Amino acid sequence: MRGNDAAENADRAIEWLMNFELRELESAISNDYARWHMESAILIYDWCHDRMREAQRQDRIDYFNHALRLLFKKNWGHDPMPANNYFQGYLRNAIEWVIATHDENPAAEELWVKYVGHRLGNVLLPYYNHGGGRGGTPAEGGQYGVYMIDYSLIPYATLRDYLPGKADVFERTNFFAENFYYVLHSMLPGLTHDNGEMESHHQLFPFGDDEKFRSESLASFYIDAFSVYAQLWLDSALGRYARQAMDFLGVRPKRYFEGAQGEANDALSWHSLPPDYFAAGSGHFFARSAWPQSEDHNVMVMHFQGGQVENIGHYHADAMNLQLWRGNPRDGGWFLTRETTAYGDCLGGFGNRRRNGEDTLFHNGVSFADGRGQLRWHGNGGPRLVHTTSNKYDRSDLPDGLPVVERLASHDRLAYIAADYTRSYRAANGENPPRYDLLPFVEEVRREVIFARDLEAVIVVDRLDVSDWEKPLENGETEPVPALDIPKIVSWHFGVIPQLDETSGRAAATYETEDSRQHFVIHTLTGAAFKLVNETVWPKPGAGESWGCDLQEPNVGQWRLEVLPESDADGRSLVITVLHGADSEAAASELDISLADEGDALKVTLEHASRGKAEVVIGKRWEDPGSFR
Repeated sequence: MRGNDAAENADRAIEWLMNFELRELESAISNDYARWHMESAILIYDWCHDRMREAQRQDRIDYFNHALRLLFKKNWGHDPMPANNYFQGYLRNAIEWVIATHDENPAAEELWVKYVGHRLGNVLLPYYNHGGGRGGTPAEGGQYGVYMIDYSLIPYATLRDYLPGKADVFERTNFFAENFYYVLHSMLPGLTHDNGEMESHHQLFPFGDDEKFRSESLASFYIDAFSVYAQLWLDSALGRYARQAMDFLGVRPKRYFEGAQGEANDALSWHSLPPDYFAAGSGHFFARSAWPQSEDHNVMVMHFQGGQVENIGHYHADAMNLQLWRGNPRDGGWFLTRETTAYGDCLGGFGNRRRNGEDTLFHNGVSFADGRGQLRWHGNGGPRLVHTTSNKYDRSDLPDGLPVVERLASHDRLAYIAADYTRSYRAANGENPPRYDLLPFVEEVRREVIFARDLEAVIVVDRLDVSDWEKPLENGETEPVPALDIPKIVSWHFGVIPQLDETSGRAAATYETEDSRQHFVIHTLTGAAFKLVNETVWPKPGAGESWGCDLQEPNVGQWRLEVLPESDADGRSLVITVLHGADSEAAASELDISLADEGDALKVTLEHASRGKAEVVIGKRWEDPGSFR
């Protein structure tokens, strides 16, 4: 506090501090006020310490010690949820409070050992180094994920200076260095357009809770982190890449994050980086045709959610979601296909039912029956949760297991990933089976993705298997449903209404402004029926009926293409889909796509007159996945 008005300003701040309290501290399962405002209160205590009376300091010490003890006992944001925004916010507060009061607070040592030391050493660092944090993915998604980064920057940088060599979290984990590479690969090469409904921004691929996707630039949320990374690893390649990222975004970090970040001309071009990135903890996989070599060099970028992270609060059932972007740095680009972003919003589900935007159906994945998808990994306990919804199928039960990434490859001309999602659709191990096994007919769900870089095309292979089902009825009885009558739904999304040609298995759309155009084609090579759904249309609830979702503005729905594949006599479906993009419809037609039956295998051939040829052999038998060349 400096200047002629320092004393007056300090007194006003102290008055605010003395009136500060965390609402619903005793009763609520979590506390937003602790995340939002407690850090400011701690900073005021520290900065205005000498201006405060002894009785005022003691009052705040007693209250904040009490508040922290209660916050660390709350179920939401507790130890099993290290990626959660409340977990991170409470930990930040405790670190900063102990530092601010260590010389006068009798409870400082207790708070440090019992809460800070425990959560850092026994929970957070193991999660970063050996669990879902490997690879640097902020697991709660496009909106809430950034909080686990932002909340960490000030306390960990302070610890680095306060206890040099002893409490340097940045050096005890690769998580933050990996987080930079995660953000860099998720960040699109140019501004992203959205048909005039959203301002063009430097976007990240959305996932999880992403309620702010349509109104804010998510890439810029990481500018403070980039500034810190550039200072932490000043002379390394990472620090130089971070300076290039800051220059690319063209925004400044908050004043207190600015520092010695090196010379501006020391930035390092991303062209020296590999085109692919895999985050092992979350299974997120990024691949691109290339890093742009010039301002007008069009590139395609893919994001595929190969896996999922357990024990997070803000969660969508979006494992196996695949998204594509195409464009260039000069004119910007478009999401050719992306998930429908939401925060529990009401959307039009399967069969014109109102559904929650968290569901698998609203992502580019696979659902079954009446639109049921993956079960949700809620942070505090799966089947132990008490369910009050009147819809017995709308539950949050703990699945049998996480998806498993089985194979991964990165080559000059292709990127490849294969994963098994079966266990994420089943809950046979719930407390009261089979009641909790809401999709007992799902036998197998696998997805393989082959990205042919030179052709800017993606081949998706889905292997889906179901069995006969005894469907539960409201009266407690069951109704037999043969496997062949259970719908399998492969969802793809368009930002504009596409043109469908069900005879040839094609759906296509053009995205354009005066300055930018992209054409997108989805080509289903194996037999399937098409259904187009406007997700913005859904039935309103009747009197006394539960919504099961939130009515939020603006309406976030897209055009959903439901691909309903054919099944063999055993209820199995082998679904082969090619997705590709180009500057125009004419340019897209230059890619020739064919499918040949070779007995025990199917051969997909992609050929372009100037860009080359790719052949993928896909085994018909489940145990014989095939090869590519």
